[in-house]
Amino acid sequence: MSFAIVGPADTAVTAADAENAAVSRLNTLFRRSGLYLSTASMQLHVIPETVYRVSAADVATLAENARVLTTNKDVNCDFGALSGVLWGQVRDMEFGVDAYFHLLDDERDAPRKKAASQRLSMQLTVLAQALHTLRHFEHPFARPEVRDSVNIVRKDVEVLVRLASKLARILDDVVKNIKDSDVGLFRSCEAALSFTELFASAVASRSALDVQPLISLFNSDIIWQLSGVGVLSVESYCGALCSLIRVLFARGNEFYGVERVATQLLLHRLARRPPFNAETFAYTSTRTLAANPRYGILRYMSIVKRSVESLLLSSEAYAAQLRHGCTKAVEKMNEKKNPLSFYQILVLAALQGMPRVDFTEDAPLVQRAVTTQLCTNDQIIEPDFLRILMAHGYMIPKKEHVSPDHASVISLLNSLAVCIVQIPLIQSGEMSRLSHLLLRPPVQAVPLVRLVVAVSDGDAAVMRDVLRKVREMLEIIYLTCFSFHERAQLPKKIPHRPWHFLACAAELLFEFFRRDTFVLETDPTLALECMSRIYAVRALYTSVENNKTEQEKKSILVFLRSIGRRLLFVSRNMLSTEINVFFTDVILPCVSKKNMERRNRQHYALVEAYVRSFASAAVALVLSDENMLRHWVDTALVCIKNPLSDSLAVVGLDFLCSAFLSKRAIAPLFVPTYVTLVCPVSSPARYGEPPLFLARHFARTVRNCCQALEQCDERALSESIRAPNSTLNKIVSEISLGAHGAGSLDSIRPVSSVLLIVSALFDKVCILLGHTAAITTAARQERLAYFQVYYSALINLLQCCTSTVLHRVCASVETVLLDHLRGVPSVQAQWYKHIENVVDCVQGIGKPSVAEWFVMLGKKMTESAPQAKL
Repeated sequence: MSFAIVGPADTAVTAADAENAAVSRLNTLFRRSGLYLSTASMQLHVIPETVYRVSAADVATLAENARVLTTNKDVNCDFGALSGVLWGQVRDMEFGVDAYFHLLDDERDAPRKKAASQRLSMQLTVLAQALHTLRHFEHPFARPEVRDSVNIVRKDVEVLVRLASKLARILDDVVKNIKDSDVGLFRSCEAALSFTELFASAVASRSALDVQPLISLFNSDIIWQLSGVGVLSVESYCGALCSLIRVLFARGNEFYGVERVATQLLLHRLARRPPFNAETFAYTSTRTLAANPRYGILRYMSIVKRSVESLLLSSEAYAAQLRHGCTKAVEKMNEKKNPLSFYQILVLAALQGMPRVDFTEDAPLVQRAVTTQLCTNDQIIEPDFLRILMAHGYMIPKKEHVSPDHASVISLLNSLAVCIVQIPLIQSGEMSRLSHLLLRPPVQAVPLVRLVVAVSDGDAAVMRDVLRKVREMLEIIYLTCFSFHERAQLPKKIPHRPWHFLACAAELLFEFFRRDTFVLETDPTLALECMSRIYAVRALYTSVENNKTEQEKKSILVFLRSIGRRLLFVSRNMLSTEINVFFTDVILPCVSKKNMERRNRQHYALVEAYVRSFASAAVALVLSDENMLRHWVDTALVCIKNPLSDSLAVVGLDFLCSAFLSKRAIAPLFVPTYVTLVCPVSSPARYGEPPLFLARHFARTVRNCCQALEQCDERALSESIRAPNSTLNKIVSEISLGAHGAGSLDSIRPVSSVLLIVSALFDKVCILLGHTAAITTAARQERLAYFQVYYSALINLLQCCTSTVLHRVCASVETVLLDHLRGVPSVQAQWYKHIENVVDCVQGIGKPSVAEWFVMLGKKMTESAPQAKL
């Protein structure tokens, strides 16, 4: 039997709507039960639990909406009566427990014992829900009238302590004699005991109550021993102890020895966990969690770490006293040579920072685990895993940590590769054993990566070794994903679970590259290869996996944008020689015909990452003339015309356009190919018609391209064309196989290249409107969509600067608007409004002439409009 207090929220419903619905459900429940504020009977205040008993479903509803119940003023309830009813559930549970104990003593009646076990399991679930609701009455966020309506006396505390002891006895008996048939009782009893502990610590803040019974309860061996059976037990016990320790200091004037008691509870109860039992953990967890006991220990470690930080690193006054007491206790343990457990090391780290730890030695780590009884299963006690546990001390936010040395950092990184990223399992093909739970919170995987980066920062040799190790891990992950997509497998044929794990692992490893120094002070080329593989693995998984929520899709897109920015950052900070070498040695082989013909989706994603990193004006500006002239356009064409990836096509177009944005003198030479590719007017088109998504991307970027082309150095371009020994002439002669090749370039100038784009756009619009001799076979709706794209692109060129270009653009826009759209005045009006918006955005010396033209255009539209006749 699983236990849950709050069900999964419906993401389609807003928080306000959900709260209003909860208020409505609660008020309906109270009207039905007689607990509604205006109708509650006075008898309820005497012995409410004997007048009315809420059903199990009602208790579940109260638990599910407990926060709304205690905070929303629209809830109408007699809280005094309600608390009496819930307390009745708690008191009655004692009788149910005693009856179960009676059956346990009678070993002959097995059928009755089984039935009693099932009945008790359901009763304990109701008890846990009732205690969860009562605990909300004690929370600081509860309305004052709610808290004041509950009267808790010494007898109630005694009931809680007695009940907790009896529940502990049941749970202890089940743990020692665990069977599959007892799982329901096990989980419900764990939940009931957990919420009893939380409620007991909550009522301790009431000044009228004696806390000594509660201290004895939490300090008892059986309660402590059972606080490690599952995640819920650890969370509730640690949370309850944190609350109780704060209460002890808040009520410190009422008794002596607060510091000593609080230190005992923190150091020897909260931070000294009972041995981890993998078998017990399996019964308290789902099948996914149970398969990996390492997850259980890491989860426990994160809970203890959070609790230690909240107590010892707090700015409250009590924290100084607690630190003082813990410091003395740790010193005494050191004097007696009692080793600290891996959990207690967190306390040491919070007090004085971590000392220098030698992560290369296995024996001390194993000895500590055995001596402090980390777990009952020796197979979990592996040095690599113990290094991960020890490293949690460095994750405590304390400046006094002494960083480990070079060898220790590499050992810790190797342990991360083995235990968290699980590289050995990936290499051996044991995909069913991979656990993505180790890669994400609450497991401290991200802080662990950041720790390795932080302790290696400033030491170039360490950072280089770390980067090489990360490169090895990413290569294994990438090649595994590559094998999934070999022979152009469809996404549905790819196993989801390992693919999902590999995507998450790649995302985790990106944490190494968030710090600038780690990238720039090591090897930018190697860092670029690593990040490209991360991008490739994550982007491809995102593009073909559809079973994601909107929130997940949004977070993944944010991550991809982040890594895209880092790719550009690295490429822009590379030296010119590094860029040229990377382009020829890495990118060109990737886009070769041999590799692209394999049609491996993962390889296409890697090409996308590489090309995206080089799709910037800064890179195009420093690339050699030979690389630019020989390979730039060909590389872009391979990407744009690829048969599998739309995103690669878009990146390929950006890559081509970055040559224009660089404003290099040779950039206009690429315009004819650019026009033929994205705005073809010949029939048949050399490269075919561009898909609509690519045409739209062209329309969004063409204005910036044309503005950059206008600023290219015409004189430098002319000199390159005329100089017989220039790189341009050599390459053109090789391609043309003669001396006439270079002469054909004489007419290419920056302004003429922009005019070529304008003419192509005008011709394309005319073709789409059917006013030329060219024939189009496109469907009507598709033709209209393309018309909107290309005409809007033409209108955007009104923001160019050169008078010659502006004159041609104005004439083209006017011809289409007044002549070709004459018969549809409503469409004319819409486009006129769009032109007006663009004209408003025009800046620079061309503004007056464009504004004057727009005024004349308005007059011509008015004159050409059909006049109404009487």
